[in-house]
Amino acid sequence: MEFNTQAPNPSSAANVFWPLLLLLSALILWFAFQLMQTIKLRENLAVIHSSQEPLIQNAQKIRQLTDALALGTLNLSKQGNPNAALIVNALAKRGININPQQQTQPKEAGQQSPAP
Repeated sequence: MEFNTQAPNPSSAANVFWPLLLLLSALILWFAFQLMQTIKLRENLAVIHSSQEPLIQNAQKIRQLTDALALGTLNLSKQGNPNAALIVNALAKRGININPQQQTQPKEAGQQSPAP
C-alpha cells in the first residue's frame, strides 16, 4: 500500500474557492431579495388594512340600523300590528330570527384586531 506523499496542488484549492464564493454570494443576494419582497408585501397589506377600516365602520353602522329596524318591527308585531307580524313571520320562514335581547354595538377602536 502506497500513500500519496505529494503536497496538495495549490491551484486545486483555488478552483474550489471561486465557485463556493459565487454560490454563497448568490445565496446571500437571494435572501436579501426575499427579505425586501416580504417587507414590501407587509407594507402593502398594512395600507390595504387601513383603507378597509372606514368600510368596516360603515358596515357596523348599517348593521345597527338594520337591527334597530328589525327590533322595531318585532315590537310592532307584539303590539298587534298585522303587517309587522307578517314581516316577522316571513323572516322566520327564511331562517332570520329577531332577538329582542341582542344589543349590537360596534367595537371600540381599542378592541379591534391589530394591524398586521
